[in-house]
Amino acid sequence: MSSLAGKKTFVNHAAYVASKFGVHGLSETIREEVSNENVRISMVAPGAAETELLTHVTDDHALSDYQDWKETMGGITLDPKHVAETVKFIYDMPQEVNIREVDIAATRQDS
Repeated sequence: MSSLAGKKTFVNHAAYVASKFGVHGLSETIREEVSNENVRISMVAPGAAETELLTHVTDDHALSDYQDWKETMGGITLDPKHVAETVKFIYDMPQEVNIREVDIAATRQDS
């Protein structure tokens, strides 16, 4: 699991973005290393989702910015059940099919 933050920068989120860029690189490198052994590595990169992640944010400014950003999307972010359904879809593919990467976000999330 990664995040769209692994493909795009977000101001004031340097550590989070760096960790997700790392997940992208690690996933692709491991996929290359094990593909000849018929091992599938898939990465799912969700956008803003309704999770408990924000309960761990201690910066009031960052929380306020997030709420403002969410409002630009009509107050709607991605339902985690859709991320789970995507992971299940990837898992259900035949072993000879590897969906390498999926980006998933609410339709109105433009960044």
